Amino acid sequence: MFKSTLNAVVGDKWQYDKYALNFNGTDEYLDTGSAFQDLVRGDDGFTVVMLVHNDDGRPSSSGTYFGVKADDDNICDIFVNAQGRFMCQLISNGSGEYLHDTAVDFQDGNADGWMHLVFGSDSNSNSAFQVNRQVFNGESTSPHSTDSNLTPSQSDRQVFANVIPFFIGARDNEGTADQFFNGKISEIIVFNHYLHHLSEVYRNFWNDGMSYDPTKGGWKDYLVAWWRMGDGTEQGAGNIIYDMSGNGNNATMVNMDDSNYLYMEGNINR
Repeated sequence: MFKSTLNAVVGDKWQYDKYALNFNGTDEYLDTGSAFQDLVRGDDGFTVVMLVHNDDGRPSSSGTYFGVKADDDNICDIFVNAQGRFMCQLISNGSGEYLHDTAVDFQDGNADGWMHLVFGSDSNSNSAFQVNRQVFNGESTSPHSTDSNLTPSQSDRQVFANVIPFFIGARDNEGTADQFFNGKISEIIVFNHYLHHLSEVYRNFWNDGMSYDPTKGGWKDYLVAWWRMGDGTEQGAGNIIYDMSGNGNNATMVNMDDSNYLYMEGNINR
């Protein structure tokens, strides 16, 4: 099997990133095997960090990076919609709404360059998701936040009901994949803690195109999962994306094979 090449992305302070995973937007996704029910229920909120490259900034339908729909009353997913906005939906026990970036992220269908996205949810009932983004396509952009006061109450979050796995590159919709993502993902990191100063995440995770090892440093105790999309134990081969957090949330490639590993050369475009 051949591995396609892209002349962009990602250095690393302790190990160079060589791979990303390419999703076709039609039927390809990762099954994490984990419901992450406690992630939503947790008293400290949660944070999801990812490095992505959308092939189309305004897809014909929503494309999910990471998400699940257990039923109409229990949904947690992160996606880009057809209007070019990064969206995060959290509904627990029937309470919650879509949260979206206050700025339209893509003015047209183009999505040239990698984006570092941070999605954080405070557990307090009067707090909301924040969406922070950084574009690695030659110029930096300011972070944006979502509207406030739209998350479920903590009492509703505590009864979030989900027994099916989260998917990556699609949403697990009551056991069936939908909302397939069209593009590349290089890293996804999940913490069971709201990182209150999300702007600090830029400097700590991908400052000047360099990434941070989340198994070290002050946030390591909050680490739930870390999928490196080829640079983990899988090393660009096989059909398992290993969870490098040590928590065993290994993801299985569905309708994918070695040709989906994108071998990347050079440095990130800034």
